[in-house]
Amino acid sequence: MEFTIKRKKWLRGQLDSALLHISTSKMCCLGIYAKACGYKPKEIRGVPTLADLSNVKSGVEKFTDENGANNYLASNLMSVNDHEICCDKDNSVILERKNGTPYIVTVDSEEKREALIKKLFDKAKIQVTFE
Repeated sequence: MEFTIKRKKWLRGQLDSALLHISTSKMCCLGIYAKACGYKPKEIRGVPTLADLSNVKSGVEKFTDENGANNYLASNLMSVNDHEICCDKDNSVILERKNGTPYIVTVDSEEKREALIKKLFDKAKIQVTFE
């Protein structure tokens, strides 16, 4: 699957996020993905995460675990979209190595936020572009 995140409609860098934010009508990256999967705005308005949707459409299962909760990819996407850090499969902070020294992955620019979001969607075999 492939979809596009339009920066004008993209809600990011805020703790008060939702798939489709009620007051701003902007969407987080997973909200934009949900719309690409066929959800209507009324189905995702004010819904915090994909795991909170009442009906599961094709594609959403890539971001939930066997119990229907958000998996590590969804958790990472929400963290990168809304905050400044990434988490690993066990929800611990991701550490990367730079010259052999581990460091926390932080989102300190829009370019880095977009690159991390692309990388995370790519793990689910989903291509994302920004415009």
